[in-house]
Amino acid sequence: MLPEADGLSGCQRPGLRRLQPGDCLPTGASLHILRLSIPQPHLWQLEDPYLYRLDAELSPGDAIHPPHRSSVRFGLREFKVKDGFFHLNGRRLFLRSTHTGNHYPVSSAFSPDPDLMRQDMLYAKAAGFNMVRFIVGMARPEQLEPV
Repeated sequence: MLPEADGLSGCQRPGLRRLQPGDCLPTGASLHILRLSIPQPHLWQLEDPYLYRLDAELSPGDAIHPPHRSSVRFGLREFKVKDGFFHLNGRRLFLRSTHTGNHYPVSSAFSPDPDLMRQDMLYAKAAGFNMVRFIVGMARPEQLEPV
């Protein structure tokens, strides 16, 4: 339903909830759903960490307001536990994990040098690890780049 001119759309469901197509939104809000199909996707694998890039632009259609743009990289994969074992894309996977506290020589949180963070991930991979747990804060984008 589209909101009416007075801001009342006739919806009688107060409070927060998950929005579905056809749900009512407050005046000034909008909901856009786009479905994307990727036939025969290139699946993300440990040996081949293939990433797609999605670029989206939403334009209000006038010359006054600039369009909103966003870009995100993502991979497609199936990860599940089957018969008590981890499986990635249908193949059994043994997790070899380590962790990092993101402590570097110059600082106690993040390195001022992005190459140092990437080198840390390369060393973990060279040591045979296929998973890294970040125990202090979140991983930085430089650490998530495929190595």
